[in-house]
Amino acid sequence: MNPTKIVFFDIDHTLYDPASRCVHASTIHAIEMLSRQKTVAIVIATGRAVYMLDVIEPLKSMIDGYITINGQYIVDQGVVVRDAPLNQDNVETVAKVLESEGLVFGAIGATRQSINKLDDAIIAEFDKAAMPHPHVDREFYKNHPVYQLWAFADDAMRKRIAKRLPDYPVVPWLTDGFDIIMNKQTKKEAVEFVRKRFGIPLDKVYAFGDGENDIEMLAHVPNSVAMGNASIDVKHVANHVTKACDEDGIRLALEALNLIPK
Repeated sequence: MNPTKIVFFDIDHTLYDPASRCVHASTIHAIEMLSRQKTVAIVIATGRAVYMLDVIEPLKSMIDGYITINGQYIVDQGVVVRDAPLNQDNVETVAKVLESEGLVFGAIGATRQSINKLDDAIIAEFDKAAMPHPHVDREFYKNHPVYQLWAFADDAMRKRIAKRLPDYPVVPWLTDGFDIIMNKQTKKEAVEFVRKRFGIPLDKVYAFGDGENDIEMLAHVPNSVAMGNASIDVKHVANHVTKACDEDGIRLALEALNLIPK
């Protein structure tokens, strides 16, 4: 493959609609049309891990690469090209703070994730997000490489954790919870890593997203698109704003950017 352009897509609330638990038909059709442009590479850029990607099954045959876990684990055309677990001391520092606050939190590993507590309410949250249930292991982060930590919490608790951990970015979800990114590796750095592998200039890079973990990527990429369902902060840094994922947002933006025919 020798593309001259590259398009990065977030998953949740961008390609995948958690409310409807599907990739909408208009999105599938738009990605199919994009994949026919042989000079365009299509790459996922998500906070999900590789084992959480079943939600985009209808699109997988058209995807050229995957930035997962917010950049910690990258797959380029089927080959793992970045595998960067976090520093163990940092992981333990953060985990101890989360434990001291009595939070339900999880650790994302290479092939599975753990959680310190699992009950019916938490299982329902994972089912709602169409994610596999984590296994309960309070010691997982001590015995396995960890790529990211996360926790369920309201906004007040998130701010409290951010104050207790000023050296670690605490990135809020759209719902009640947050991720903690510990090695300054974000989707922005991952996009740079992948685009340089393809040898594509920055002005030929496009990115779609909606969440707080997309902000640095969208601010960096000159052809960036915020979904209509994105927060004000996300829309503010993007160069374009399209409709929501359930309102043909992907198709409309790809057409407006002349990446697919109208």
